[in-house]
Amino acid sequence: MPQFVFIHGKNPALSVAELMALTGKPPIEANAEFSVFDIFEAKDLMGRLGGTLKVAQVVSILDTDASQSIVDNAIKKHFPDLIRGFTYNKLTFGLSLYGGVGAGRESIEHAIKQLAKAEGLKVSSVHTKTGFVTHTQLVEKKILRNGFELMICLGKKNLYTAKTIAVHDPFEFRKRDLKRPIQRPIFSIPPRLARIMINLSGVHKGGLLMDPFCGIGTILGEASLMGMRIMGVDTKDSCIGDTRKNLHWLEAEYKMKIPEMENIIRKEDCRWLSSHFKAGSIDAIVTEPYMGPPMKRRPDRIRAMNILDSLKQLYEHSLREMIIVLRPGGRICMVSPCFIVKGKFYGLNMAEMAGRCGGRVINSLAGSAFSGAKPLRDFEDRHNTLREISVIEKVRH
Repeated sequence: MPQFVFIHGKNPALSVAELMALTGKPPIEANAEFSVFDIFEAKDLMGRLGGTLKVAQVVSILDTDASQSIVDNAIKKHFPDLIRGFTYNKLTFGLSLYGGVGAGRESIEHAIKQLAKAEGLKVSSVHTKTGFVTHTQLVEKKILRNGFELMICLGKKNLYTAKTIAVHDPFEFRKRDLKRPIQRPIFSIPPRLARIMINLSGVHKGGLLMDPFCGIGTILGEASLMGMRIMGVDTKDSCIGDTRKNLHWLEAEYKMKIPEMENIIRKEDCRWLSSHFKAGSIDAIVTEPYMGPPMKRRPDRIRAMNILDSLKQLYEHSLREMIIVLRPGGRICMVSPCFIVKGKFYGLNMAEMAGRCGGRVINSLAGSAFSGAKPLRDFEDRHNTLREISVIEKVRH
C-alpha cells in the first residue's frame, strides 16, 4: 500500500486527529512536523483537509542511520519518479527538509541539478531561509505546476523521501474569512478550524450537519462546500440574517446552490431542539456555542471559574438536546471555553457532562504519538479565551 507524508499546520495534534478521522487509522509515525499514513489515495484528501499544509507520496524509505547517503540511496535511484509527467525541459524544484535531516541542503540540490542535466533538463531551485518551502510559496510560485517539490523527512523509524502531490491553498481560506460580507474577527471560528471540526465529526458527503449556534455561518459554509446538507439554528435574528448573507455570497462566489435557505437557517433555541426537530434525524453536529464575555486580558483563576460556572447550564442543557436529535452513533464536535492561569488549564468537564446527557467523549488520537493530548485545544498565545474541542459520540441503546 502506498505511503504518504502529511505536513502539519500550526496545531500538530489537531492535524493528526483530523487525518485519523478521515483515514480511519493511526499514522505509521507522527511528530510535531509531519505524519505518515499508509492509504490507497491521498491527493483528493487535500481538498477536504483544514489542518494539513502539504501532502507528498513517499518514493523511498531508508533506515534512519542512512541519512548521510540520501543522494545515493534515494535521489539518484528515484529521480525518474520525481520528473515523471513533465513534457518540457525547464523545471523549478523546491527542497524541504523535516525532522532534523543531517544531510546538507547544498549537496542534495547539486545532485538534483546534475541528474536533471544528464536528462537534458534545465532546473532552478527555490531558495528558502527556513529549510523548507512553505505551502504559500508553492502556491504563489506555482511550483507543482512548473516543477516538483522534494521532501526529506526524518522520523523515529525511517527516513522518507517524498514528492509533493497536493498543497493547501491559504488564499482560498483567507478569501472565505475576509471577503464574505459579514465578518466578526474576534468571535467567529476560522474556516480552517471549522473544516477540521467537520472532519472530526465523521459526517460524510450528503449527510445532514447541524450547527445549533450558527453565528455568521462559518461552519455551515464549509460543510456546504464539502458536499453536506446543512441545518442552522440561532436565537438571534441578526445571526440568522448574517448567516444567510454569507451563504448567499458563498453561492455566488463558488457557483453553487444551497437549497431552501429560508427553511434550513432558522431562529430556534438550542436548549429546546427536540421540540423542533425529530429525534435521531441529524447525522452530525458541529458547533461553537457562546464562549463567555470578550476579555482584554487573560482572567485570574477566580474570574475564569466564575465564567465557566455561568456557562455550565447552557452547555449541558444544549448538549442534552443535541444528543436527542442526533442519530444513534452520530457525533458532535463542539468547542467549549478554556482558560490558562499560571500554566494550568481550566475548562468545562465535557466528559462528565456528556455522560449525563447520553453521550461519551472519544479520544480522537488513540493509537497515535499524540494519544495523551486530550482534550484537543486550538489557540495562540495572544488568545485570552482558548478553544477546547470535544468529540462526543451518542451512545447506542
